[in-house]
Amino acid sequence: MGRQLIFIERLRKNRLVLERSTSAVLVAAIYVACREMGIPRTLNDIATKSNIKRKAVAKCYRQLLLEVDLKIPRSIL
Repeated sequence: MGRQLIFIERLRKNRLVLERSTSAVLVAAIYVACREMGIPRTLNDIATKSNIKRKAVAKCYRQLLLEVDLKIPRSIL
């Protein structure tokens, strides 16, 4: 949970949370945290469990990568 809070704080500084649905941004942040820590979860898994549309989460995830300049390791799956 600590990594997500740090990540969300970075999003606030870039004012990305104001432009998108807060729920979708938080779910995208959870997905980023899973990827950074090597936890094998797909975007579909996380979107389904959170009851947010996959398309909305995917859009937020792509924008997060561009806006915050994240370096996410490639998935092994």
